[in-house]
Amino acid sequence: MVLGLLTCFFSVFAEDDSFIGTFTLDEIEQRLESLDADVDLKMTPEVKKYLQQYIVSQRQSSETLIGRSMVYFPDIEQKLLQKNLPMEIKFLSIIESSLKPEARSRVGAVGLWQFMRATARMYGLKIDKHVDERKDVDKSTEAALTYLSDLHERFGDWTLALAAYNCGPGNVRKAMRRSGGKDYWSIRNYLPRETRNYVPKFIAMTYLMNYYNDHDLIPTYPDELFVKTRKMIVVEATTFSSVSQITGLDIEEIKYYNPSYLGNHIPGSKDGRILELPSDAMYVYLEEIQGFDFLIPDALQDLLEETKVAAQLIEKRELVTIVPLVERNILENFELIYAKENIVLDDVQAKLSNPKMLVKTRQRITVVDWKSSKKEKRKQISTRIRNSLNLN
Repeated sequence: MVLGLLTCFFSVFAEDDSFIGTFTLDEIEQRLESLDADVDLKMTPEVKKYLQQYIVSQRQSSETLIGRSMVYFPDIEQKLLQKNLPMEIKFLSIIESSLKPEARSRVGAVGLWQFMRATARMYGLKIDKHVDERKDVDKSTEAALTYLSDLHERFGDWTLALAAYNCGPGNVRKAMRRSGGKDYWSIRNYLPRETRNYVPKFIAMTYLMNYYNDHDLIPTYPDELFVKTRKMIVVEATTFSSVSQITGLDIEEIKYYNPSYLGNHIPGSKDGRILELPSDAMYVYLEEIQGFDFLIPDALQDLLEETKVAAQLIEKRELVTIVPLVERNILENFELIYAKENIVLDDVQAKLSNPKMLVKTRQRITVVDWKSSKKEKRKQISTRIRNSLNLN
């Protein structure tokens, strides 16, 4: 009985031209116009159609997308801030891929931002038989935001930039010539059919992601939201089977955290490649492979060369460091770079506030000789590392 009433309730409003869910079109339009956005968030019949889908007929899918956004948006938002780009651009990743890094379209676009092969390579993403960096969330996001910034510079309008991202700048210029218009809405009917719907979808999604609470949409949070991960840079070829044997993780789970690698291995690279694992698995892996040779990033090298001791350690490649992922703006998240014998545990906030003084005075830095430590001492060190990484 209750289910029947609810079905009737939603079907009535889905067919009513004046309502979207339980709110009038005027109320929703006012909310849309009140958003501080650089994209022209215009209410049109097409936008209303997608709002009906997102809020009424496809509520469960919307709740999944809202929950999934909690995984990816913090990183995307940080990059948008760094590049001084509009915050609403992040919603484009939902329209493109439903926030699925391994998404592949029927025409061959791949990844969170659905890059075609040629455009991806133009913006520095590597694609070969071993690696497809279109599936790398960090790298593809960096490339997508740079591309969008270039499109905005070319057209001088964010709504046109979104259209060009979908159908290519050539099609947008052609539509402008044929229509004589200079904004998206005046050239819309001259664009490819998919692009005509692309911006209305984006506008409806922007509304949804800002006001879902008011429509009683409850996010469905994915399990990975609650898994803290760590990254390390590997130089030598590394198989997922060896990582699996050491950590106990299934190969499929390792592939999930490292989607850009097309086989069950990470190819060797003198520049280093990223391996990402859940924090506890990373700790187990690092403890097992001590003595393995990994890269020390240039930025860290510049930082530590302030002292002779640090410079000597770098020269001997005997340094293990915990380096903050500054671009993520998450101070408790670290990137682990493993080398041979020594471990440096540093305080992230102190390093960020005054890195040179920290190195010069060696305040709050602990250097440990792992190999020469007795078994009992090594256990204490392991506990200290786990505490510093919040793994307990």
